[in-house]
Amino acid sequence: MKTRLIAEVKIKTDAKASDALAQLLMMGWLPTSYVPPEEIRRLRELVRLREYLVYERTKFKNKVHAALMREGIRGRKGIFAKKRREFLNELEIDEVNRCLSVIDVLDRQINEISAMIRKIAGES
Repeated sequence: MKTRLIAEVKIKTDAKASDALAQLLMMGWLPTSYVPPEEIRRLRELVRLREYLVYERTKFKNKVHAALMREGIRGRKGIFAKKRREFLNELEIDEVNRCLSVIDVLDRQINEISAMIRKIAGES
């Protein structure tokens, strides 16, 4: 790669480097960089957003587990399944109820974004 020569030169100045880059550009020797199409960029953005929302949901689920442990309730598998959610709601622990509300909102958003991702990926 021709640009490596600029990086390896011992004596560098911005003026010399810019002159060298200008010459490489005029000769067509500068490599082009890949810019994905808008559809791919949008898909990546949605995947990143979904990943973030899942991360946040996990934090709130961990808060629920911690609150249950403080109340002496341990070892419940699948605590967020529908049947177990009824149990959680009956406990009437404020912190748990607040976290469950946030988890519900995050679940809806994650499902919406997942559907958008499937739609975009299916169109590709």
